Amino acid sequence: MASKLEERVLTHRGRQHFRKTYSRVEVRYSLAVFLALGAITAWVAWRGAHPDPTLFEAPVDPGLPAAAGLVDRGPLPEGLAPEGFAEQGLGSFDAENLYVKINGREGYFKAFGFQHLWAATLVASDAPERTIELELYDLGRAENAAGALSGELPEGAEPRRVGGDLAHLERNALLLTRGKHFLRAIGSDEGAEVKAALAALEATFSGALEGAERPWSQALFEAFGAGAGDLAYYPESAFSFGFAREVHAARLADGSTELFVHRAGDEAAAATLARQFHEGFLQYGEAVEGSDHWVKDRYLGEVSGAVAEGRWVIGVRTAPDLETAEAQLGKLREEVGRLAPLPAAAAPVAPEAPAAAEEGYE
Repeated sequence: MASKLEERVLTHRGRQHFRKTYSRVEVRYSLAVFLALGAITAWVAWRGAHPDPTLFEAPVDPGLPAAAGLVDRGPLPEGLAPEGFAEQGLGSFDAENLYVKINGREGYFKAFGFQHLWAATLVASDAPERTIELELYDLGRAENAAGALSGELPEGAEPRRVGGDLAHLERNALLLTRGKHFLRAIGSDEGAEVKAALAALEATFSGALEGAERPWSQALFEAFGAGAGDLAYYPESAFSFGFAREVHAARLADGSTELFVHRAGDEAAAATLARQFHEGFLQYGEAVEGSDHWVKDRYLGEVSGAVAEGRWVIGVRTAPDLETAEAQLGKLREEVGRLAPLPAAAAPVAPEAPAAAEEGYE
């Protein structure tokens, strides 16, 4: 039989109190702890709703004089703030500290040849809660800038062509390419003041930055009815194939069929890459009988394939049937044949040796 002490320590009546009285001091200390925890919780919630506006500014070297420690503006034009807004929070970021500004998304822009980011916050003079967050990316090449913008477009959006560049202004957002630069400006609301300011920013940057020439891929895919919003550019890992770089693509009006083109360094490199595409598609399908390049997906029944045409690699992906794939490839072969020959020095060089196809294409 358990002793009284054992019953008190090993009691099965967990809610039973054995103390007859409680110290008032103990109660006061407990209340103080609960109040302190409540105050800390309230402070954390308030700080989350009111972040420090300087949080994402690039750090200034404390060893420099204040005047010399100003952040480099790069290509950001002086006086870029539209009427009624003031510039604040200027920042400059390279590949090493890009995560500070866009943590979680730096991989996206690095895939498009990221070189540098300049950022600024524009604040309305009469309403500090009305802001525009501005990000200007140097992506090295006009193709990279266009590819980055295409990936940021809302579903179904069709950007405007401005010469060789793209522009899209909708609701509270402005997306713009000017040559190798990609501008992303997001307003805090969809009011008339923000929309007017975004339109003014488009005019400012269009005049301050050098634009791009009309890309050859735009003219090529326009023959298929593809608009600016249907085009894509993959500087690397096109369709999740690690060997596929510098690929231009366009989605056709049926919403399924995608055409793609690559300019190889020479005919041998083009033949190698076309074979790699064939091997990659075979991972998810079976070769079409009687063909050396068409592959039918074993699950969806879609048809994909690629062939070499001189120094070009041309292909069709995810066509609904073989007839569609054959027809689009034939037309693509004709359109590529109309393009002016590309000087050897201007062509990107394909990998020297075939690489194993990676799994996972869309």
